[in-house]
Amino acid sequence: MHADPEGMPVEIRPHEAEVIAFAYHRAARGDAWAALVAAISDALADLEAAELRVARQARLISWGYARGQTGADTISMIACPDRPLHALSDPEIGEAIV
Repeated sequence: MHADPEGMPVEIRPHEAEVIAFAYHRAARGDAWAALVAAISDALADLEAAELRVARQARLISWGYARGQTGADTISMIACPDRPLHALSDPEIGEAIV
């Protein structure tokens, strides 16, 4: 099985695939075509959900890099952008002072 045609094949043990196929066949009450359509529909829905998660993560990463801010320092920079970060932290408690 290839999730990415140019990527490495995804390892699926035949037994695992057979168990999944049997479950779909049973759910379709013995109708092989309905089982196949249901399995492909579920796979496409899972693929779409994964692609949406990846796109959302990419947007969040881009958003953070575009602003040059990540982590706890972001709060400090927003609160006091004109003061250096070392002046805004308390080394004893390890937190930013906002």
